[in-house]
Amino acid sequence: MSLPKVWLWTAWLNWDLCIKIIENSIDIWYDLIDTAENYKNEKEIGLVVSKFWDYRNKLHIISKIAHDNAKNINWQIEERFNYLNVDYIDTILIHWPKGTYSNLKIYESLLHYKNLWKILNIWVSNFNIKDLSEIEKEFPWEVSINEIEVHPFLEQTNLIGYCRSKSINIIAYSPFAEWLVFKNKVLSDISISYWKTISQITLKYITQKYWFTVIPKTSNLFHLKENLDINDFELSLETISKIDSLPKHIRQCDNSDSKIVWDD
Repeated sequence: MSLPKVWLWTAWLNWDLCIKIIENSIDIWYDLIDTAENYKNEKEIGLVVSKFWDYRNKLHIISKIAHDNAKNINWQIEERFNYLNVDYIDTILIHWPKGTYSNLKIYESLLHYKNLWKILNIWVSNFNIKDLSEIEKEFPWEVSINEIEVHPFLEQTNLIGYCRSKSINIIAYSPFAEWLVFKNKVLSDISISYWKTISQITLKYITQKYWFTVIPKTSNLFHLKENLDINDFELSLETISKIDSLPKHIRQCDNSDSKIVWDD
């Protein structure tokens, strides 16, 4: 599939604010909404989707499942359909790897729904090289996307290299490093020199250097539009080099329960 450059991450947007942001995102032509079981906002997103039903076939909905207990996976999948109030889901991700047995059992269950055309794509999130390779052994050619943390302070070179060698695309979540980018003088100086915001510089860096799709999060309607507005400028090689020189091992999102061993 052809990936756009900026999608919407809805992590921990709740209640009326979530509804307002989703409605406005659809109005300005965001065409993918990324949610998850543990974001606790699927019901709100389902309400909005039902209002824009004529737009449904143009709207890509991603949800993710937790997998603390692989035995309950079918129940978790059905719950996503009920909360989102849809008869099919464009993509389900395994949110965090939880060991070979659980990963493979969950993937097998998801494939059952894919064969019924109730789930159109199965992707993964936060999978390291070992987890990806184990999935690929059992289900070759199935994994096409790995959603991982990428921002100016975290590059994940080894994992990105492996994904590219296997034609696995990357979606970059948390591009603002949980707001750390807004406190950085290098990025601030660059934004001033380009007459762009730090958000726009950050998103442009990721999309231009890596050609990754990014999913920024915002609770601000102005920033919602601003995050899309990154196609009227290019960063110079010198600017990219300056951002490259920032520390690259600051990880903001980590799930200690998954016991994942990072590749970088």
